[in-house]
Amino acid sequence: MRKIFNYYIGISLSHAYTLTGIGDKGGDCQEDDELLNTNAKIKMQTADQQRHILRMLEKSLAREIDLEKKLTDSRQIEEELKLRLNSSEQEVFYLEEEAADVWKRCFQTDNASEVLMGVSKELLGRLQICQFSLNGAFKREAELRSKLEHSTEQLKAKETGYHKLKTSSAELNDSLLAHTNSLKVRLKEAEDKLILSSSEASTLREALSSLENQLKESKFGLLNAKVSADESQVQHNVLTSKSSEMEYVSMDPKENIVDAEYRAESAEAKCKLLEKNNIDLNEQLRLLKGSGSISEKVNLLERQLRESDIQLQYAVASAEASQEKQIMLYSAIGDMENLIKDLKLKVSTAEIRADSAEEKCILLSESNAELNEELSFLRGRLESLEASLHQAQEMKKATAKDIGIRTKVITDLVMQLAIERERLHKQLSSLAMENQILLVRLQHMNKDSSVTIGHNTGENIKEFFFPEHDLAAVSSARGSNEEISELPPSGSEVSTSCLYIYTLLPATHFIDA
Repeated sequence: MRKIFNYYIGISLSHAYTLTGIGDKGGDCQEDDELLNTNAKIKMQTADQQRHILRMLEKSLAREIDLEKKLTDSRQIEEELKLRLNSSEQEVFYLEEEAADVWKRCFQTDNASEVLMGVSKELLGRLQICQFSLNGAFKREAELRSKLEHSTEQLKAKETGYHKLKTSSAELNDSLLAHTNSLKVRLKEAEDKLILSSSEASTLREALSSLENQLKESKFGLLNAKVSADESQVQHNVLTSKSSEMEYVSMDPKENIVDAEYRAESAEAKCKLLEKNNIDLNEQLRLLKGSGSISEKVNLLERQLRESDIQLQYAVASAEASQEKQIMLYSAIGDMENLIKDLKLKVSTAEIRADSAEEKCILLSESNAELNEELSFLRGRLESLEASLHQAQEMKKATAKDIGIRTKVITDLVMQLAIERERLHKQLSSLAMENQILLVRLQHMNKDSSVTIGHNTGENIKEFFFPEHDLAAVSSARGSNEEISELPPSGSEVSTSCLYIYTLLPATHFIDA
């Protein structure tokens, strides 16, 4: 710092010496007053020039200080922008991760909504199938109820007919027993009269032939009765097969009722035939009263009675079979009622399932609505994140542009500083050369002035000459010029120029003081 101060003092002194040298060359023939005036002018000019140079240096120093402040500010701004860039990059990275998570959740919600839609469609299909099956079950139940009512009415009618058949069969049995008793009494009377009727054998033989014919007819009637009994058995088998079919398939019992009516009618017809045969036998017995061979006729009559008893047994068996068939019909009706109850239970369970399925559908629709709301919320958030990401990218681009502009400005300032430093270095080198020339001239002038100038002008010359410490300062300034000339004139070393400017500041203030 002291070297630089001495350097500036040397510059001012050298400039003063140059001016005095020029005055010596043109003023050898002038007087002492002119020398004094010239010395005063030189001092004034050197002071003004020094002040001007110091002002210029202060201005350049202020400019360089401003440039350095701008550099520090730009570096701070650059660091802040770098930090902002890093933070924005981190935010962008986090936003991208959040966006990826949001997209994953969106895809998951879409998949879940599709799965729930499929499940709801399946449940709706099942509900429709259950409703169709319920409608079919209700229709079947109505049909079965109507059939049951019809069958109960037919069964009531058959029960009345069966009771009538029972009463008629009881009456027939009573009448047949009465007939057999009367026949036995008549047989006893006939045995008593056999002895008396031997004379009437011839007439009786004729009657026997007629009776044989009647017996053949009765046998034919018995065969017809057997055939009818076989038919009733076949019908009974058919009824059993139909009752089994009703147990499994719940068929219409109209045919069974018709068969039972037909069997009742056939039993009534058989009873009528038996009554007719009994009437015929009574007539034949009346005819046989006055005939011979009564024992044979009695045997025949006993056989006929036995056959009639057998026919009665067949009729009773057929009535019992019809009663059993009626019982079977009642059991079939009970099975139908059990079937209807089972169908009702199935219908109730189907209704419960349908209600549960409807509740599940309601829950699924509510969950689907919630998922749709969450999906819309996530989509809005995703859009906001995309907008913020776009804004961050735009901010990043703007900061990058700002950094580029500021780096360009900084580089321009550095180039200007380098150019200014080179210019100052050139000025310093030129000033150093001028100082050397002035020193040579000053030495020459000192030698000449010691010979030519008289005693009167000695005081002025002493005032004009600089003291020894000023000459030492000039020599030190010369050395500092040489040191500064040895420095490399590189424009990129901003720190050296800044140090140079800072060292100039106290020297200038000292000189002004």
